[in-house]
Amino acid sequence: MAELTFARELVPISLERELATSYTRYAMSVIVSRALPDVRDGLKPVQRRILYAMYEQNMFPDRPREKCAAVVGEVMKKYHPHGDAPIYEALVRMAQDFTMRYPLIDGQGNFGSIDGDPPAQMRYCVTGDTLVVTDQGLVPIAELGKNGKEVSEGTREIAVKVLSCAGKVNMASRWFDSGVHPTLRVRTQHGYEITGTFNHPLLVCVPDDNGRPTFVWKTLEQLRVGDFVVIDRSGQLWANEPVDLCPYHPQLSPRSRAHRHHLPSDLDERFAFLLGALVAEGTVRENVVELTITPGEFADAFEATWRLVFPTCRLHKQLRPPVGFGKQPFWQMQIVSKQVITFLRNLGLKGKSAQRSIPPVVLRSPKSVVASFLQGLFEGDGSVERSSGTLYRVTLCSKSEQLIKQVQILLLRFGIVCTRYFDRKRKDWRLCIQGKDNLQRFADQIGFVSSEKQKALEEVLASLSGSALARYDFVPFLAAYVRRIALRHREWLSKHNFDRPERLTAALPKLAQALPADDWLLVAFLAQQRYLFDRIVAIEPAGWQRVYSVRVDSDCHSFVANGFVNHNTECRLAPIAMAMLEDIDKETVDWRPNYDEKHMEPVVLPAKVPNLLINGATGIAVAMATEIPPHNLGEVVDALLHLIDNPNASIDDLMKFLPGPDFPTGGIIVGKEGIREAYTTGRGTIVLQGRATIENLPGGRTAIVITELPYRVSKEQLIVQIANLVQNRKLEGVADINDETDRTGMRIVVEVKRDYNPRAVLAQLYKLTNLRVNYGIILLALVNNEPKVLTLKDILQHYIDHRRQVVTRRTQFELRKAEARAHILEGLRLVARNLDEVIAIIRRSESREEARERLMRHFKLSEQQADAILNMQLGQLTRLDQQRLREEYEALIKRIEELQAILRNPRQVDFIIKQELQEVKRQFADHRRTAIVAQAEDADVPMEELLVEQDIAIAISRDGYIKRLPLDAYLERKRGKTTIGLSRKEQDVLADLVIASTRHTLLFFSNKGRCYQLRAYEIPAGSREAKGTHLGQLLQLDADEQIVATVPIANFDGGGYLFMATRNGTVKKSPLSEFTTRLAKGVQAITLAEGDELCGVKWTDGNKEVLLATARGMVIRFKEDEVRPMGRQAQGVRGINLQEGDRVVTFDLVEPDDDSVLVVSEFGYGKRVSLKEIRPQGRGGKGLILMGVDKKTGNLVAVQVVRPDDEVLVTTARGIVFRISVENVRRMGRAAKGRQLVPVKNGDIITSVTIVVRPTQEEA
Repeated sequence: MAELTFARELVPISLERELATSYTRYAMSVIVSRALPDVRDGLKPVQRRILYAMYEQNMFPDRPREKCAAVVGEVMKKYHPHGDAPIYEALVRMAQDFTMRYPLIDGQGNFGSIDGDPPAQMRYCVTGDTLVVTDQGLVPIAELGKNGKEVSEGTREIAVKVLSCAGKVNMASRWFDSGVHPTLRVRTQHGYEITGTFNHPLLVCVPDDNGRPTFVWKTLEQLRVGDFVVIDRSGQLWANEPVDLCPYHPQLSPRSRAHRHHLPSDLDERFAFLLGALVAEGTVRENVVELTITPGEFADAFEATWRLVFPTCRLHKQLRPPVGFGKQPFWQMQIVSKQVITFLRNLGLKGKSAQRSIPPVVLRSPKSVVASFLQGLFEGDGSVERSSGTLYRVTLCSKSEQLIKQVQILLLRFGIVCTRYFDRKRKDWRLCIQGKDNLQRFADQIGFVSSEKQKALEEVLASLSGSALARYDFVPFLAAYVRRIALRHREWLSKHNFDRPERLTAALPKLAQALPADDWLLVAFLAQQRYLFDRIVAIEPAGWQRVYSVRVDSDCHSFVANGFVNHNTECRLAPIAMAMLEDIDKETVDWRPNYDEKHMEPVVLPAKVPNLLINGATGIAVAMATEIPPHNLGEVVDALLHLIDNPNASIDDLMKFLPGPDFPTGGIIVGKEGIREAYTTGRGTIVLQGRATIENLPGGRTAIVITELPYRVSKEQLIVQIANLVQNRKLEGVADINDETDRTGMRIVVEVKRDYNPRAVLAQLYKLTNLRVNYGIILLALVNNEPKVLTLKDILQHYIDHRRQVVTRRTQFELRKAEARAHILEGLRLVARNLDEVIAIIRRSESREEARERLMRHFKLSEQQADAILNMQLGQLTRLDQQRLREEYEALIKRIEELQAILRNPRQVDFIIKQELQEVKRQFADHRRTAIVAQAEDADVPMEELLVEQDIAIAISRDGYIKRLPLDAYLERKRGKTTIGLSRKEQDVLADLVIASTRHTLLFFSNKGRCYQLRAYEIPAGSREAKGTHLGQLLQLDADEQIVATVPIANFDGGGYLFMATRNGTVKKSPLSEFTTRLAKGVQAITLAEGDELCGVKWTDGNKEVLLATARGMVIRFKEDEVRPMGRQAQGVRGINLQEGDRVVTFDLVEPDDDSVLVVSEFGYGKRVSLKEIRPQGRGGKGLILMGVDKKTGNLVAVQVVRPDDEVLVTTARGIVFRISVENVRRMGRAAKGRQLVPVKNGDIITSVTIVVRPTQEEA
């Protein structure tokens, strides 16, 4: 074998270069094939393929909607082999009216919501044994399409009425075999089960943000253990006609010697009772059907009914003795007729007990027939259980799980809820009916045959009181919600279980009085439907199974199956999408092979509508992205018309017609510069904000009502965002937030606290939440398969060029068609002129081919003309038809001339484009939804502006607790004057009562020389009786740090100074403006020497006098202007020259109307000294003697500037407090020791003297 040569030489290639080249090719392929829209039709490939596939399937606006899965499957099969998820996502987006300004797909069902709720999935399927409620009874979904007309593979046309949500009956018109898929099995607390695909949606009850019970759709994958699914027990929609049994009659051979018995022709109540008994107690074998029953009423009823139903078939009966653990003899009844046995087996009777099920003919029967079957079944395998007043129930037992499941679903049709479970001890399945309401329904509609069981049931019902309620049968979340919002009857509601179905109807009159109208309507709906809200207890994989679905022709597309309320969605092309596809069959666009070259797909759509601008586009490709906002169709058309007439128009000219984006969710665009920048450069940022108004609420309250949101902002997320900001105290003034959105539109109500300015709160909402967002615009699209950033004019011009090409190609197509038809008509007219000759030629010809050749040769016809003559019917040779041919030909000639004129004159093409755009505008344009304003209200509002300015009182206790109250809380009216009234207890507790405004700032000074700030509104509000909040919780104080002074400031720009003094006699005066800085750890107010402490701070205008008193009895008084202003970091200057061991105990400012000072020593001695005796001195002196102190008096504790009507509280180290009136303290000279003011015993000393808070007053 010759040696093969694979390569003649090796060429080295750079790895970096190869990777870069491969990456670029891949990136461009992704961009072109998936991520970016085409500038001509504004569609990505997947969107274009969806619309064209729907067009191919005739899913037009005037046709019924089709299942979304069928669309996705068709697109994936023919055009887009990239999985069903991206196809369905694109389909959903084109149907969302909150995403697309002009939706291209008309969808019904759950296509998502502006709240961020996901759309329902395209394939909602359940397993074949799922029982659907129809007008033909309970039918397994796999059999619903059995007799339907096949539309396509796996799809059949049906006409079956099904039960939908809210007890409505709708028509199901399609049945789908959706193939084999992975499934989940959901089981509830009562044992109800359904198995379906992961994305199969069920109706679920959840609380909304306010705790209100709300219905939502959740897929099986989204469900969680603990969710409440909705189970229908309305009992609506039964089969009306008895089931025809003739198809089940066995066909006996004519030669058979078997006796031919009379068989029932339809299933009535009597035969149904027999079937129920046979399922319960019968055994079916090949040659015999056997029934074993203890002697009694049941056996007698069965025998009597058998004779009526099968009058000619003998029932062989024999009494057998007890066997095994049995204590009673039993009847052994046998059916040996082969014909009857075969008949019963055909109906669905099975042999082994674990395989038994309800015969399908029973499931499809009227209500009375089903009731008779259940009566026979429960008489055989059912029992009534009672025990010690706690257990009352009817039970059904079986080895067959399928039988128990079917009976459970059947009982729901009678409004009876029961629980299914497996008894591990007895190793069988059980069905238990409990609760008076369920037992009463069973007794009324089904009951027992034997008097013994019937009597036991009656006794159970008699034993159950009206308070005996089913434990797990209630409307979730209803009681808590109603009790919280009720306007009346709160006490009654708190004591009654009105959320139970059997009591909800009776409670409606009270609830109507207690609830707002909307909430009462919800409660009335729940009472009417009597849904069972069953908690999910298990969600487990059920393997790969074949699944099915149906199309329901209703708004919700729901259907009841296995008791659960199920759901699906469908779609069709919207009218505006038909304009996108118009003329696609006229060779207006290029075509290309699909991925496997079996089909052709359009490269672009004709796009009679400027879709790129009106619906926008978003997409992320490799290293690039596009974000084109939607616009108003009418404005875009006006801009196009202007550009066609004025090719040199500028961006500013175009913006006169197209001022900016128009979003489907409305809102407001703030500012025009961002729009102009985006239109001019292709990139820009605009500010979008929601639309909100301020409304007055009852009781003098106000609320901010949000009715529109910025584009792509989720309502639910916005509400959560506001709630979090309020909870974290980053947003002030919000009292409550409620979502009152309904079918009439969005309505988010943000209730404002009474003390706050609603406009300022709205400004904060704009600043802190997504009520105002930035929206980035990137006008990026594919131009000739290359991504380019475009200006507004570029996009408009590319669309105009595309439409020129479409109109031109359409005109050429129509011209070719018209010329071809005219050519044919010329041949037909020739026939009319030479009719006899043409007929003669045809008659002489041996074949059609020969006739064609002769005609072509004789009359010089083309092959097409000859074929048209041969295909002509004789009826067309009448004079009338010849006239029509002539008129048609003349019209065609005229049309050909028009088309040729269009192709010769480009202005004619533009004229047609303008006409079509104007028609589009008339047909689809609407009003602008998004307003454009030049400037927004300022969002950077200081927090103080949120508040309505209000006078308040800041109460600070002696223990360091602080609280904020309205000043009105302390005001009293006495003798024509308004006075701050304080109780004696409050005066004993309060250290200070600061009168301020909600916009004041409070400066707190500590003994360590630091200054802390709090806004007045930041101090927690409290009542007069409340203790308040400790300052340590509001300020970041050190463990050994104490607040020694509080100064309220209305405005830092108001001027003035802060004068401070220390224990070592240092004083300092700093401008108020030095203290505007606010830090959590405080700012340095004064630099203290080692061992020194700040003892007091006061605001002053710079013209007062300063009074410093020391522990050794010295005092100095000097003018404030002797201390120059200093910065915060300064240490200050000497105020008094202290003796060794002395310290300042008091710092105060002297007002012009002050009278005297109160002097108090450690051991309780005190006096009053007139201020006239304390003459002013120079700063820094040793001062004057204020009191002669010695061992008897102790050091001075306090010196307070007082007035005669003041009172003081004197506190000792042991916590004893004395209240003294200043006017009772004797005036003395400076050198006097004073008199004993309060008794101090057993080593106790005076620690502080505080002036009782002085009342202030205003003239009436």
